[in-house]
Amino acid sequence: RTVRLVSRCRPSAEIIGLSPDEKVVRQMAVLAHVRPMPFPPVESLEDMLTQASRMLLREGVVGQGEEIVFLAGVPAGVSRSTNLVKVHRIGEDVTLH
Repeated sequence: RTVRLVSRCRPSAEIIGLSPDEKVVRQMAVLAHVRPMPFPPVESLEDMLTQASRMLLREGVVGQGEEIVFLAGVPAGVSRSTNLVKVHRIGEDVTLH
């Protein structure tokens, strides 16, 4: 749902939509400026952000040192719980403070 809301604003930046649900990944494919990608479920928010940044770097979506913005929810995996905005520099450790 968060990806859909951000997509409506038509940002100039690309939106990477990550989800463990293949149906959701397919639904995101029709949204403006969105690149949907499957992503495995994880235990903690820190693990999710760490694994996501590594995956994006490995897939060539982002480059080392680039700044990205994560939108996520705590607890992880709970629908309609977006309550985190995290600016992160690729290659640095993920910290939540």
